[in-house]
Amino acid sequence: MEYGDIKFLVRKSLNTEEGLNIRLKIKDVNLREIQLYRGKTKINNIKCKEEFYCDSNFIYINNKSRDLILEYEVLIGSLGKHGKGGEIEEDLISFMGEQILLLPVEMLTMNDDLKLNCILEIDFTNLIEEIKSKVYSEKDYKIIIPFKENDFNSKCVGGAWSDLYEIMKSSYTFGFFEEIVLKKEYGEVHLYSSIENKFLNDSSKAELVRNIKFICDYYYNLFKIDSLNKKDLNIVLLRKSKKENSYILGGSGKNVISATFDMNKKRDWQLLSHRIFHAFMDDLLKSRVYHLPPNLWLTEGLATYYENLALESIEKGLKERLDIKFKKEMANLYTRYLYMTLKEPSRFRIIPMEEGSIRSHGKIEFLHYTKAPLLIYFIESLNNSCGNKNEIIEYLINNKEKSFSMQNLFYNLLGFRCDSFASKYLFGNSIIPLWDLKEHLDDKDVICTLQEYEYILWTWFLGEEENYIKDDLREYNKNIEEIISLRNINIYNSYLTKEIEDYSKKLSFLLMAWIIRSNVCSVSSQDENIRYKLLKDKVNLRIWKEFVQQSIKNKANIR
Repeated sequence: MEYGDIKFLVRKSLNTEEGLNIRLKIKDVNLREIQLYRGKTKINNIKCKEEFYCDSNFIYINNKSRDLILEYEVLIGSLGKHGKGGEIEEDLISFMGEQILLLPVEMLTMNDDLKLNCILEIDFTNLIEEIKSKVYSEKDYKIIIPFKENDFNSKCVGGAWSDLYEIMKSSYTFGFFEEIVLKKEYGEVHLYSSIENKFLNDSSKAELVRNIKFICDYYYNLFKIDSLNKKDLNIVLLRKSKKENSYILGGSGKNVISATFDMNKKRDWQLLSHRIFHAFMDDLLKSRVYHLPPNLWLTEGLATYYENLALESIEKGLKERLDIKFKKEMANLYTRYLYMTLKEPSRFRIIPMEEGSIRSHGKIEFLHYTKAPLLIYFIESLNNSCGNKNEIIEYLINNKEKSFSMQNLFYNLLGFRCDSFASKYLFGNSIIPLWDLKEHLDDKDVICTLQEYEYILWTWFLGEEENYIKDDLREYNKNIEEIISLRNINIYNSYLTKEIEDYSKKLSFLLMAWIIRSNVCSVSSQDENIRYKLLKDKVNLRIWKEFVQQSIKNKANIR
């Protein structure tokens, strides 16, 4: 590696309330051109004595000095899908490493077996000194950072790629917290709860602590953590953002997880479980290969599968209160998957092993968090009607020292069925046959659930498609049902039509209504712009409205 020690000095920005000033110094540089990866940093006010220029992904520096010094500012707190990306306030500072750090590309892409021959240090002394006179209390104020050397420094010596990944993904959190030690055997788990978490009283706090411990116990067992293979974890439960009253995501690494949490919301438990899974997997399986396409869908599919399965370990009373049921969550995912795959096949018939060529953020989200966990469930249930075996993760753990390949994984798990499975579901887009999940589906909730999913999809695609429209499923009413009853409609073929009708009458109704609408408006079901043409195009909106009105009149005349 062509670099010496790297040090970041962090302090509050003088220009913006929710900004940080960063001074980067790289010693003993042996390169004329340096590429620093910008990633997710919201960066401005860059200062450097050397010539430099920027694009959307990198900062290119024409270096002529032995030691490079770069100063810049970053903005913390942009809104994302899980809330506000960090917080800068007097009583709480929380952000993710990749929001503030610029590292050379060579480091972020180095091979698993290489180690840095330098020290990477992040110094927060100035940041803490600046707030010390206002709110700092040695007793209550906690500093929760990865690679913590002392109260104010994070220092990684001779790190591997997995260490750099932790530095970038981890939370760096400073604030007032109550600290509770959940586990001490085979590593330590520390829980930090914001003293401003208003949902907690003594009784609920005890319930919270017990159940987070149960989830951690589940993952300790799943990943076979023992005295020779210890695991430490810091879980930080943040308050909400004071200005926006929104959730805060402070970061999610293998040793520090930080986010707003409300124990009375099921989704918060699912997200916490999801992040804890990643913390364990990243700690045990350190290779870059699990974070790159076409393998990333497997990692995210496992995380979403286990986010729900691990919650089976919490107390019965809490599960009943929050309606936490593993099979029901799988059924809801499957209903979403069928709905979107059959409604917009040109958009959602996604081939997992082509993950690397997918450029749409929305399609990647659909693959990772809807289709992939269903593939995991399908594989795990092929030899087990309960659908909750752990064969995939056990294979990964038992072969962690070997080079990973999807081919070896699936041949090992599926044997002679592997080629057929791969051609249908990994390299093809055949419908995953999980029809038995209908036993765990409440059909009366389907339209409401899918309306929520329409909103989620809108948040995924809005940034890349200005004209992406949410479908208002409430408009498909009894009048549409009567129109459907008078027509012989297939959902692509007679087999799928029967299976979907047996699975969910409401889902069948919504898909048939969509097919009728596309036929009436002469829009092909394979049209890439079918959503816009049916839901926004003024001519087609008029055609559909007139068709429904005429159908109602015809029915009235028959009577």
